[in-house]
Amino acid sequence: MDRLLRTLPSEIGAKVGNAITNAAAFADDLVLFAETRMGLQVLLDKTLDFLSIVGLKLNADKCFTVGIKGQPKQKCTVLEAQSFYVGSSEIPSLKRTDEWKYLGINFTATGRVRCNPAEDIGPKLQRLTKATLKPQQRLFALRTVLIPQLYHKLALGSVAIGVLRKTDKLIRYCVRRWLNLPLDVPIAFVHAPPKSGGLGIPSLRWVAPMLRLRRLSNIKWPHLTQNEGASSFLEAEKQRARDRLLAEKNELLSRPAIEKYWANKLYLSVDGSGLREEGHYGPQHGW
Repeated sequence: MDRLLRTLPSEIGAKVGNAITNAAAFADDLVLFAETRMGLQVLLDKTLDFLSIVGLKLNADKCFTVGIKGQPKQKCTVLEAQSFYVGSSEIPSLKRTDEWKYLGINFTATGRVRCNPAEDIGPKLQRLTKATLKPQQRLFALRTVLIPQLYHKLALGSVAIGVLRKTDKLIRYCVRRWLNLPLDVPIAFVHAPPKSGGLGIPSLRWVAPMLRLRRLSNIKWPHLTQNEGASSFLEAEKQRARDRLLAEKNELLSRPAIEKYWANKLYLSVDGSGLREEGHYGPQHGW
């Protein structure tokens, strides 16, 4: 794939900020960008020629195009259905309402589709509830399988704080049901770490923005950080994630910080006040 990217003409592409971008690739997924129809067809032909040399070919049925045209006066964009070809085969053109998935994230012509983790994990929680498992086995599956399955979408996708809270509420409802917990058991008991006397169920309200901030902070590619448009977008998204991690004037930028936050919330409750010394005696967690 790197060899292919080096063969693409650098003068063809879409201008973002002060740089021109003509391709984005990961494994065998390739996205080509151009500001004109002719430019994109040239990139397609170059790609087809290179792949034929190395013994590969494109499947036109698995390719698609999205033609987005700006309307400055109306301050909006419209989609143009234009014809592009892979050899003699025409590539399907998507409509505005069509969705596609790239690296596990759903997109439309207007950008990322807001993901709803509650809709994703809800049916899985129902199946886990119906499974003939012990309560501790359900908790283990929830902590190690169901919730981590959401992390990729939450780190790269677009999700509102209200949706994260709704998902946490759904998870807590199932946990209370599995354990037959009284209604007055504090929320912090579910999310506090086991060493502090809690159940250790991650709270997506805090974990999701923490994961997104970490992912964005790890981007060190010069062609992105030196691009004005990409750099300003990254900084805005990182600041947005930091704002979401602000809790009572404290920034919860790491898992230990989030665990400490929930532990303190548990200790401040009536039911959890007696657990304040829980974490000071390690052997009790070794059984």
